[in-house]
Amino acid sequence: MKEWQKELIENPPPLSNIYTHDEWTDIVLNELLGPHESCKGEANAFYGLHHTDESKEAISKGIKKWIASLSDEERIAAFGRKGKQNGMAGRKRSGKLNPMFGKRQTEETKELISKANTGKRRTKETKEKLSKSHVLWWESNPEARKNRSEEYKRRGIKPPSVKGLLWWNNGKSVKRSKDCPGEGWVRGRRL
Repeated sequence: MKEWQKELIENPPPLSNIYTHDEWTDIVLNELLGPHESCKGEANAFYGLHHTDESKEAISKGIKKWIASLSDEERIAAFGRKGKQNGMAGRKRSGKLNPMFGKRQTEETKELISKANTGKRRTKETKEKLSKSHVLWWESNPEARKNRSEEYKRRGIKPPSVKGLLWWNNGKSVKRSKDCPGEGWVRGRRL
């Protein structure tokens, strides 16, 4: 047994309490690689394997149970503070303050991001939540609205015009469009 393994068994991290002592010891001794050893590719003990749905569910339940058992102080230490309690809340990270300022994503990174986002669609519920949060944010920040308006005027940007858009409905939802959105849509705003 190596020194780092003894240390992990004697002083397990908070997340380890989702396992029994014997399970945690087995993981440390047989599955974790040392701090300087590679765990990528074929050197990884889990290489080529996948968690079953039952395993994913068990892990999810264990983590949720662990998070619920934390005190406020432990939760803050593990995950930080949210909202206005976060030290970075309201701080600007634009321009030179942004860690990516002056840098460009490599073509490889762009390709990876594109692949990761391909086929992902937001649910209607998620879209509604985002829409409400955006509306609430702009309503609660009149100074930001004023600044955006002034910036648009300074740069000569005009908001999209609704001129020429017509109301259409299909009995379930309503949209604005120059042309009929599809079969089953009729002119008018009322459902």
